[in-house]
Amino acid sequence: MNFILHVLRFLPVEQLQIWKKPKPIGKVCVLYWEKSEAFLLGPVSTENIDPGIDTWPVDYRSLDSLLATTNTFDQPFINSLGDELKGFHPCEYLFWGTNSNKLPADLTNKECEYLIALALDLRSKSEFLKNRMEPSTADNHLEHMINAGNPTSVYTSKKAAFEEVVNALSDNRPTFNANGNEWRTPPLWGIGLTQIVNGHNFFLHDGSARTMLEAILWYGGERSYSADYVKSMNREDREALLAFLKSL
Repeated sequence: MNFILHVLRFLPVEQLQIWKKPKPIGKVCVLYWEKSEAFLLGPVSTENIDPGIDTWPVDYRSLDSLLATTNTFDQPFINSLGDELKGFHPCEYLFWGTNSNKLPADLTNKECEYLIALALDLRSKSEFLKNRMEPSTADNHLEHMINAGNPTSVYTSKKAAFEEVVNALSDNRPTFNANGNEWRTPPLWGIGLTQIVNGHNFFLHDGSARTMLEAILWYGGERSYSADYVKSMNREDREALLAFLKSL
């Protein structure tokens, strides 16, 4: 994003019109945000970061009308606009057009001005979010999570903090008898074929456990007794348990 901003600010529009790289670089910028979109929690949500970055659809008519004005696209003016006129998607519209058929030569001076303003706004939001998520900075999100239920936290209880995480991870897509906020625990049948079917032996929801034994021992919370029980087993019993799981 900094690179695109530098180019937009210092490359003459005549050269920018024949420059081919903003589109692929822009795609990379959007890709990183899209990969993190499952985690819309903390300041991403409470500080309106996501709506100001990723609102869809773009109000094309309003944007075209805005570009026809003599307004100065400074930060206060950008802040006054609706979310549908800010973020990645208006940038995509200015670069690609509505049908991805826009040519670099079609880029106008006014569009370049607005792209600079949008890039500055995106950088500002990204830096703000990074600072709020950085454990070494004051009033960071980690502190609020750890101190949930205390007066210093934005979360009134640990339950409220946990619910925010669960709701952020939920896809809100009903599947059969499960609604979008219910998680399905996969059965153990076939777990012994993980390597053959999936090409790896990664376990747990994020693949962080590299073996079945790791996955068992990392269980915590209300299921920690299972890990404790396996820890108390002698080597022979533990190997028998793993052999049984691999046979499923």
